[in-house]
Amino acid sequence: MAGRRHLFVAVVRTAFGEVLQGRRVAEALVATGDHVSFVAPAEIQSALVGAQVRRGVLEQFGTRLLDSLLPQLAASERYDSICLVDLASVALAFGQLGLSLDSLRGLPAVALDLWSLAETDRVFDFGGTRQQLPAEILAIPHLVPVPFARPEVAGGYAAWAPNQPLNAEERAATRARIGLAADERVIVLATATWQMPERQSDATARASALALPARLLALVEKTGATLVHVGPSAWAPPSARYRHVPQLPAREFEAIIGAADAVLTANLAATTIATALAAEVPIIAVTCDGGAVPPFRVWPLGLHHLLAPVLAQNPLLELVRTVDLFDEAGFVAAFSPDATYRDRVRAYRARVDALPTAAERYAQLTGSRA
Repeated sequence: MAGRRHLFVAVVRTAFGEVLQGRRVAEALVATGDHVSFVAPAEIQSALVGAQVRRGVLEQFGTRLLDSLLPQLAASERYDSICLVDLASVALAFGQLGLSLDSLRGLPAVALDLWSLAETDRVFDFGGTRQQLPAEILAIPHLVPVPFARPEVAGGYAAWAPNQPLNAEERAATRARIGLAADERVIVLATATWQMPERQSDATARASALALPARLLALVEKTGATLVHVGPSAWAPPSARYRHVPQLPAREFEAIIGAADAVLTANLAATTIATALAAEVPIIAVTCDGGAVPPFRVWPLGLHHLLAPVLAQNPLLELVRTVDLFDEAGFVAAFSPDATYRDRVRAYRARVDALPTAAERYAQLTGSRA
């Protein structure tokens, strides 16, 4: 029996994490014998390099024609499903481009839902702006990756990252490649291009983007550890306590995470958290409830309001130490050793692994067998 045919569509040029999750689902489907075409903006095509999918560049199809293009593709190419990567990204982009979501009705559509939107009021608080997504989007069958969402969420599937903890030899070799001593205390921080100040169209988000780096550098200095910052540009000149590493291919990035003593993030929705969990490396997440820096759970965008119900009593936060940006003592204390961490991570992984796989959940939502 011939495999099914699926079209994956990403529309936001900064949605690297969304495309990475979409790639993993697509590759899971390919492994069952299905065929996947993946259309994404040119800027994030690097996230698909090496994937066993047919790739297309969104701009070549016509981004502003998507509401008419998708029904045409579904009919002419006879796709068994069209996967939106992800639900929020597509809905927000359609709104910004003045496209009609009505065009999605009647399509064999399914969507990744990285934000677990059914738990929210669908109000995206971006800096000083608010954007409401319509309730109708929840009618689209959606897959929700766990462990970001709680395991009991409707549509949840096992999305534990595929990397593994490093052994002592791998850890030492990775550290040596970037000039770190085997016994040096190392904190890894990853930032993305979309977080840079010049990428912020909202004044509040831009102020947050400008304010956080100096504050975080000062806080890390008090821990006595070396900060390895993986990102598009350096936050400070190189020193004994600060190293900047340009953005890396996935395997190299996973190795640096695995060689760290702790991972620091200012984004509670970052794919880096899943990578650190899989590597069994402790995670400290900085958030802000307001004050000198605008409130955020996802820096610098904000999303403080949107994610409140998703993270409330979420077992993920039993494995991620959260600390306010202006709690200096709490920040330093968050890096203290946790003898039970690895056992708790492994116990939580067992809960996640008990969920349907990406291919199984996809098949359930599209009414066919994986």
